Amino acid sequence: MTSVTFGRQRVDGTLTGDGVTLDTDGPTAELVERITTPVISNPVAGEWTAALVERSETGGEYERGLAIYTPRNEGPPEHVHPSYEERFEVIEGAFLFSIDGERQPLAAGEQITVPPGAPHTFRNESDELASCVVETRPAGELQGVIATLSGLAHDGKLTASGAPRFLQAMVMVAELADDTVFTSPPPSVQRRLAAVVAPLARRAGYRATYPEYLDATYWIERVEQPD
Repeated sequence: MTSVTFGRQRVDGTLTGDGVTLDTDGPTAELVERITTPVISNPVAGEWTAALVERSETGGEYERGLAIYTPRNEGPPEHVHPSYEERFEVIEGAFLFSIDGERQPLAAGEQITVPPGAPHTFRNESDELASCVVETRPAGELQGVIATLSGLAHDGKLTASGAPRFLQAMVMVAELADDTVFTSPPPSVQRRLAAVVAPLARRAGYRATYPEYLDATYWIERVEQPD
């Protein structure tokens, strides 16, 4: 088997961590050949993502990306996208989805759609790397949210569980209420806190997204890219 490895973190020019190793003839490696942005990584959450179709290519109608997760990855906290649906197609591995309280296992080749407003999460049920294609319709801010959380992870600004720290979280709650809302603590509690705290956090320099994390150069310098 011929393999390709990428996705290791660059620290002072030195590659660290295991990264992603794929069979070059496998379906995930074939998709990697089609990515349109650098691979970004979240070393705290154990995930790698890259765009396949960017919102600028579709006039905002949709965007599509590739996501790869470490074995037995617990996935994101339960959350809601109020203004768009999210479609998942499993490429390799096995996932367990929870959508509005209902559990749904998915294997390679299977798909599922999460309607707007439905609380959902998922995890990698396999002992291997697992991958899926994620599409949002219409295109929301999900790629920017993922890039921001991943950049914060690289800069040591997330908690051990992968969550943004309090002031950062309050700004994100205030500015992303129409895009991505985590269900714990209750959104009503989050909104009340954010109304008071977010203005103070902004004055301290916190933002919902940061230009450097949306810049391809940041990721080329910090993450090993596939050839």
